[in-house]
Amino acid sequence: MAVITLICKQCGGQISLDDSKRFGFCSHCGTKILLQDEINNITYSTQQNITKIIHGREKTEAEEFIRNGDIFLTLGETEKAAGAYKKAVEANPGDWRVWFSLVRFYTKNFTDLGDTAHLEHLAKARAVAAGEQKTELEKLYAPYAVSVKQFEQYRAASKKGAKFDGTVLLEYKGGDAEFDVPYFVTDIRENAFENCVTLKSVKIPDGVTKIGGRAFCGCASLENIEVASGNSVYRSEGNCIIRRGDNVLTAGCKTSVIPDGVTSVGEFAFGGCAGLKSIAIPRGVTSIGKFAFENCAGLTNITIPAGVTSVGGGCLKTV
Repeated sequence: MAVITLICKQCGGQISLDDSKRFGFCSHCGTKILLQDEINNITYSTQQNITKIIHGREKTEAEEFIRNGDIFLTLGETEKAAGAYKKAVEANPGDWRVWFSLVRFYTKNFTDLGDTAHLEHLAKARAVAAGEQKTELEKLYAPYAVSVKQFEQYRAASKKGAKFDGTVLLEYKGGDAEFDVPYFVTDIRENAFENCVTLKSVKIPDGVTKIGGRAFCGCASLENIEVASGNSVYRSEGNCIIRRGDNVLTAGCKTSVIPDGVTSVGEFAFGGCAGLKSIAIPRGVTSIGKFAFENCAGLTNITIPAGVTSVGGGCLKTV
């Protein structure tokens, strides 16, 4: 008689059984164990190196292929990685993870932002995943999806004439009538849109927390300014950009109507807005910054209330 040590598949506990008996019971959870089946499993696992006992849980053939593929991918051995991942698919095509392993492969472990070959495998992973598996899948894919979106917007905006430094929009010198600032931008630099005379409409995402002075100076055709409603620093109203913290109007355009609640018209707010013809400043405004209406060549009518006690130099300067 010999004693065989096994791992219970049900609870992961270590058990010892007499090899002279046909079956036994796990002393931890009571699961019935057929001894010959376990011996066959151990032999098959040893010879084929397909299944292993890891942390008390049986590692499936597909999982082992995925693990090997991940190692090869990390080492840069792409052909071996591809072979391992394809074997994983053959072993268990109903497991979403085998398809997701091919997603990792084709995206070069989520570093190739321009890849599209992975999409068919992503679709298959989503098709077989269920319940919490879907949640886990999307959680794993989400960071890459965000990076791809940023890359696509960066590439599209760059083609239109935008220049970036990370999340900073340095300048836009394109000729399009409309421009949507990419969602990843957090900072629009000073003079970024200066003298974009063809620009008519601009949209600013909710992530922008800083807009530099003279950002839209000289945009003579600009007539529509929209800030995303979720932006915590700026808002748009009446085709004006208004800083939420102090209600300072930081930028306007030729169609601007300054809303009630604005406390100040900021420096260069309407600078170079040649299409602006008339503007009424509401009663709540107490100051107008320097060069606020500089080079507004078409401005013929401006109403300034008695409550304005400070007017910056060059406010109405024209060249």
